[in-house]
Amino acid sequence: MKIENIPYDYYVVEAGKILKNYNEVVDWLNSIGFIYSKTRFGGYKKIIESFLTGSMEISNTEIEIESRLHEYLNAHSELTEITRIYNDVSKYQVLSDYTVQMKKVMSGQAFRNYSEKDQSRDFAFELTMAARFIRGGYNAELNQLADIAE
Repeated sequence: MKIENIPYDYYVVEAGKILKNYNEVVDWLNSIGFIYSKTRFGGYKKIIESFLTGSMEISNTEIEIESRLHEYLNAHSELTEITRIYNDVSKYQVLSDYTVQMKKVMSGQAFRNYSEKDQSRDFAFELTMAARFIRGGYNAELNQLADIAE
């Protein structure tokens, strides 16, 4: 393996891991009533898959290469975050407490800077923090002013 292949090979391995984990997330999302394929998360999956299969259409212009890389990195980040949320929140007994927030997370724009009024990342952050507290043994409630209850 040549040294210049290392970054690309790393991202291929990471993309494979993300898709494997994301399939569990998709099953969970479907079980709680979300059709992931019609949300931005369905688009992210397609981006990762096209990167893995080599079917991502890229012209040789630097601008096009940079654009596709940004799409991939954004999809990678978003799928990693929703997987982190799934890993802890899906085990929570009162899942209905989180469905309102999940609906807001799922409805956001594909990229953060598409709209200043898109609050989906704020709700994703709230769920990520709730997941961390749940993992730590706390009861996290998102329907109150304070998110942590003793």
